[in-house]
Amino acid sequence: MKTLDIAEATRPLAEYANIVTNEPVIVMSHGKALMALIDLNHIDLESLSLSPDFMEIINRSRERHARACLMNCKLQNLRNMKPDPLTVVPR
Repeated sequence: MKTLDIAEATRPLAEYANIVTNEPVIVMSHGKALMALIDLNHIDLESLSLSPDFMEIINRSRERHARACLMNCKLQNLRNMKPDPLTVVPR
């Protein structure tokens, strides 16, 4: 992870955007972290939220979605099953 003092950050923003594709850049001010420049290509924007309430809503939604996908896969597998030829089906 690279650090950069805010006083030395004089290049155009586009140049810093090229740097963060490899690793985050922490912009410092008076020895303290002020902000981070990160590549968002593989990050969902919801994960950037600082609100615990919002993140709880997102996590519950993700869990419901995962359960629904699992149920859908199980149903699809049942539909694709071939009947056992040795099973007697009553008429």
